[in-house]
Amino acid sequence: MSYLNLSVATKANRATQIINGLGSGGYAMFYSGSYPSSPDDLVSSGNLLASLPLSSTPGVIVYSVQNAAVNAGGSGGTNGAQTVTGTTGTGTRFQASVTVSGGAITAVSSITVAGSYTALPSNLNAEPVTGAGVTGATLSLAMTGGVSFNAITTENASATGTAGFCRLAANNTAGGAGIVDLDVGTSGTSVIVNTTSFASGGPIVVSSAAITEA
Repeated sequence: MSYLNLSVATKANRATQIINGLGSGGYAMFYSGSYPSSPDDLVSSGNLLASLPLSSTPGVIVYSVQNAAVNAGGSGGTNGAQTVTGTTGTGTRFQASVTVSGGAITAVSSITVAGSYTALPSNLNAEPVTGAGVTGATLSLAMTGGVSFNAITTENASATGTAGFCRLAANNTAGGAGIVDLDVGTSGTSVIVNTTSFASGGPIVVSSAAITEA
């Protein structure tokens, strides 16, 4: 299997297509069973359990840091394992665990806070960082991109069953084609709900929904 690695601009374009495809009247459609081969396919097996309206603006494009490398080590830092923070871009800025030796950043160990940006850092090849007492240090950033969905309206389930997947669609036609199919769970999934055991007439609450591309 080949590996597809997309630029952050391409990721943003795909995220924009998802938002535009859903339009101002999209739905989160929860089905039992497993995903069809494609969101273009009708749902031929599995029951529709609930249909929840998306916000009129379904979501926003967000970016986060996937990994980083040293561009300029800087000087004057405190030697050892340290934490540095990004300084540009709009949103929650990333943090990285780095190694400082001879007062300069010599390696990036890990991204400890990926951040959540609505506008990218100014220069992905040379993002200035602060922390550890170091000055003049910059990191080269690789970014992920995706969609963070706005509030999804709570509705009661229309049928009883175990949620297998969530289809985001431009309308609430049962079994109809959609824009994207996502995994569902109470934690650690693209769509997080209060329960995957839907009971007819019981409330279905989506606490978060997001799509992120590596």
